[in-house]
Amino acid sequence: MKNNLLLLMTLFLSIVILAACNTAEEPTTEPASDSITADSDINNNAEEKEPPITNEEQEEPQTDSEEVKPEISYTSNNEEQTESTTSVDSEKYTIQTIEGFSLTAEEPGKDVLYYEKDDSIFMRIEYATVNDTTFDDLVANTEETMSAINEEYETFDFKTYHDENKLTNSAAYKTNFEDEEVLMVVYEKGDSLVRLTIYDHAKYDLSDAFIKMGLSVQPK
Repeated sequence: MKNNLLLLMTLFLSIVILAACNTAEEPTTEPASDSITADSDINNNAEEKEPPITNEEQEEPQTDSEEVKPEISYTSNNEEQTESTTSVDSEKYTIQTIEGFSLTAEEPGKDVLYYEKDDSIFMRIEYATVNDTTFDDLVANTEETMSAINEEYETFDFKTYHDENKLTNSAAYKTNFEDEEVLMVVYEKGDSLVRLTIYDHAKYDLSDAFIKMGLSVQPK
């Protein structure tokens, strides 16, 4: 009888000890759940802080480095050509010049725009204002100059240039020596009076280009 009682007590104690061990070894899952939640919150906050990419950011920024330059269209040897121009400063005015032409000062009030490939092809530019002289006086002096060059000079039809450039007054004359041509133009625009003297050759035929550049003169 005592032996049976001792056996039962021993079994009871063994069960109690095993239950206690199982309870101590049972893993807890709540911290892991909290860790996952915290990581998720961090990722969500990081995504919320990143600004959205807009269409404006995806487009390439526009730059103003490529400036649109004025152009001059002219006829040379029966071919129509269009060239971009560069603004060049003289003492009293600015002029739009085509690539391949250079402006140089000759004397006060007179400049020369010459063809770089052949400087015998050039245009003398004389600039004045209505306070310096009158259109009629400048035309009279031009006729005397043309007569000294060749008494058989003739008038040159300048109406097309006159209308296109809204000139107040204009007059033009020309004379030829075989393949060479001398052309003189006087025009009034606003307060400016300009005389152009062009020396051209049939080989180049740049009179129209010279005239178009000469008509771009603007006072400073």
